[in-house]
Amino acid sequence: MSPAEIQAAVDSLLLKAAAQQFSELWIERDSFPTICALLNGENGWLMYLRYAGDAGFSSRNPNYDGPQDLMIDYHLQNGQHDRYPASWAYPRETIFSALRAFAESRQLNQLISWHNDSMDGNTAPEDALVEPRTDFA
Repeated sequence: MSPAEIQAAVDSLLLKAAAQQFSELWIERDSFPTICALLNGENGWLMYLRYAGDAGFSSRNPNYDGPQDLMIDYHLQNGQHDRYPASWAYPRETIFSALRAFAESRQLNQLISWHNDSMDGNTAPEDALVEPRTDFA
């Protein structure tokens, strides 16, 4: 796809998502890495996966100043309902910006703070891509 076609496809996807209360969006380019957004109204949460089976990275919002125990509900396309802390969410427009950046360049938006859910020692998704270990004793 050309850059213009990618932008048009992403804009169409985001326009549909903006009209719904709940959305699950995936941006994939050549399988991996991939980025997923779960949206509930004006809030969204991101997950970045480097390879199949990766626990990956998920968003954290260091600027969140609301109740620490507040949870946000998200509905997945398969009918599953997940809840994540509000402190992991960003405003929808920030999420959309991150999705656009990834779709266009496979780069992550630097406005997002990431948490390494795979606990593999990398501090940021851009660190060297590490394939999963297979040499477990």
